[in-house]
Amino acid sequence: MSVVGDRVKERRAALNITMQELAEKTGYTTSARKTAIYNIEADKAGIPLARLPAFAKALHTNIYYLLGMNDDPDITDSEILSIIANRCMIET
Repeated sequence: MSVVGDRVKERRAALNITMQELAEKTGYTTSARKTAIYNIEADKAGIPLARLPAFAKALHTNIYYLLGMNDDPDITDSEILSIIANRCMIET
């Protein structure tokens, strides 16, 4: 499995959300709901970029965690951006 698929599956399980519920929260149509989430978790498809914020919100995490760029699912996007900004200021 990919990092993205693993993390979606782990967060969904931790929050006790069904595939159907996650699909509804992330804007999938009725006909594609469960299949779309299954395919993401099974690494048969990725999360469409336009839906990434919805996945982060539905899974109570940040996009950087879902993409494998951060290991803390509880840090906010704002906190991550602050860390990045501080690192850039230190390097210059």
